[in-house]
Amino acid sequence: MEGLKFQEPKHIDRRLIPRWGTIVSFTSPLATVTLKGFNKGEVANIPVSTAIPDSEMTVGRNVQVQVFNPSDPSDGLIVGVYDA
Repeated sequence: MEGLKFQEPKHIDRRLIPRWGTIVSFTSPLATVTLKGFNKGEVANIPVSTAIPDSEMTVGRNVQVQVFNPSDPSDGLIVGVYDA
């Protein structure tokens, strides 16, 4: 094992960076979120994971959004919800 170097799999896309934000509105299964570090204001119509109960998606809660296209944050999925 000595001398082995860790190599990341080549299929990992470094653009798939999680973003964090705050829920502005929610109508199942889509939410409008203000993303931190995104200066264009609110991002509408972000799909919410089916693993998240609707009762957890209340205005003002924080969310984690997995963005698939960095130039279009609405092309993503809300994967987590939490309190600050």
